[in-house]
Amino acid sequence: MELWRKNLYYLVAVQILAGTSIIGLISFVPLFVHELGVTDPGAAGMWAGLITGVTSFTAALANPYWGAYGDRKGHKRILLQILAALTVVLTLMSLVQTPFQLLLLRAIQGCVGGFIAAGLAMVAIITPEKYSTYALGTYQTGIVLGATIGPVFGGILADVIGYRETFLCFAALLALGYLVTRRFIHEDFQPKPQKAKESIIKNVGYFFSLPIVRLMMLIQFFVNFALTGLGPILPLYVKGMVGDTAVLASISGIILAIGGVASATTSLNMGRIIQWLSHREVLLIGSFLAGLFFIAQYFAPNVWWLGLFRFFNGAAIGCLMPSANAIIARSVPDEKRGIAFGVTSSFSLMGNVFGPMVSGYLAMTLGLSSVFWSTALAFFLITAMVYTQLSEKYIQKYF
Repeated sequence: MELWRKNLYYLVAVQILAGTSIIGLISFVPLFVHELGVTDPGAAGMWAGLITGVTSFTAALANPYWGAYGDRKGHKRILLQILAALTVVLTLMSLVQTPFQLLLLRAIQGCVGGFIAAGLAMVAIITPEKYSTYALGTYQTGIVLGATIGPVFGGILADVIGYRETFLCFAALLALGYLVTRRFIHEDFQPKPQKAKESIIKNVGYFFSLPIVRLMMLIQFFVNFALTGLGPILPLYVKGMVGDTAVLASISGIILAIGGVASATTSLNMGRIIQWLSHREVLLIGSFLAGLFFIAQYFAPNVWWLGLFRFFNGAAIGCLMPSANAIIARSVPDEKRGIAFGVTSSFSLMGNVFGPMVSGYLAMTLGLSSVFWSTALAFFLITAMVYTQLSEKYIQKYF
């Protein structure tokens, strides 16, 4: 097997381990606040919101730094440093005694957690150009699987062994990812000479000046904005369908996971899909169908239809990120791919910050069902942007 394929598969495995550990915290960290002495429901909700949201905010600020550092020092080195730091941070989380201590560690977690951007950059660099879409789609599968497995695994572990012990289990998974990266992932890094060290702010401005990269950042922002906005609302919507059943949490988890599994399946098959459709066509069709299936979820008569529409919806969404990342990889110089993915990852993470805020406001003022329409609108905006700003000539030039 070629070296780049071995590296890719090990990177996907490590991404699943890291994603499971990082995303898995979300399923029980809000509940852990009660164990830290916060008994008032309003105060508990405030702390839970801060503790959950601060990580995306600090990660958005830190990702460009990790990307630029990887371009200078090598992406394997960055992956090792990130995994080691996250292992220490999650271990310390098992020892916290106050909500503020947990908030501080969650903020630090975001600062040291630029794993996805570093992984994407390494995949883009080590993979031959003709296999770039396949490789980025395969890596996206690891991202989706980690995000899908994490909350389920985290919730089960927290119920069975306790909150603090679950932090330690996730720290052990990150340590395993560190060992796999150190032993099995190989990078022949040769830094390219630079005329002068460029500031991160200057590099950020450079990428925002590229129309195609700017468009891909907007696409990724709206995808994250839509998905994270609907995530907290969907369990409440399911409750309205099935009532106060004893298995409400399980049903909600399955409904959420269905979309993730479908997205992972599509991402894994991007290499085949792109043989039939151009990246422009993939973005147009995928975003339009995603919007339609969000509207279909609004009209779902029962939870079975909701699950079916979630599956088709996830399949449509699963092709968007790999195509956007492939276009970014081809649109920037090799020596700037690390910071390119750092900047785009930061911008897309801001969708994680604003999505829940906007959907929460809409749910409070217009009702839960309004979030399906706002989410659909986000994907229709992607369709319109791609149709008007991304030409087929540009795609044919680079692909």
